[in-house]
Amino acid sequence: MQLADARLEFLKANRYPQRYCDLIDPKATSDDEADLNGLKVNGRKVFWIKKRKERSAGAETFIRILDLKREEEALLDPTKRRRRERIRLVPESDQKDSDFPALPSGLPIDYYDPDFFNSLQPRTRNRIATRKIALLPEVTLSFTGSTDEKLSDADFLAKHGPLVWIRYTLDEEEVDCEDWIEDDDMDTDYGSDGDDATSSVSENMGDQRNTLVARLSSGAV
Repeated sequence: MQLADARLEFLKANRYPQRYCDLIDPKATSDDEADLNGLKVNGRKVFWIKKRKERSAGAETFIRILDLKREEEALLDPTKRRRRERIRLVPESDQKDSDFPALPSGLPIDYYDPDFFNSLQPRTRNRIATRKIALLPEVTLSFTGSTDEKLSDADFLAKHGPLVWIRYTLDEEEVDCEDWIEDDDMDTDYGSDGDDATSSVSENMGDQRNTLVARLSSGAV
């Protein structure tokens, strides 16, 4: 809980998009264990991070970059509490699985590893599925101020959603753009232009889906 809160605090303080915040959840936070040989760095114990099976490679990379950025900020600002956190490292080999296999739900769909997600029973997929996405196509560009990172959540979804969704086993009604726009809470403040923005997103996403289907039918993808 404390680690998840610290990550959220960093994201909100630096005004990163809501989709980044949506990736942070205590139930999706990796547990760890102290080094069995008592390894220490600068007098502080080292804890080895355990693997969450459901987490995609992109989400894993995002979290590691996020923690690195928090560490860098703490070194520049002595008032930050980051240095008091555990030293948590990913082992180079033989990473242990998490002791808490319960799946988090409601996270952006690209948090979940596609192969793992698609292997789940339909009821479980439907329980945890969401149509939001959060990760950049090139996730190593996270926190660099790239063009895609600066997009609103709606524009980011319209641009990249269809190519992400196609990797996951989702019922057609679960990825219907108009239903998503009407029913899902994007936590985005559009101000006085909200209706126009929603209409634009729906049209753009519909066009992209039609284009994608045509490309798939012709074998172009």
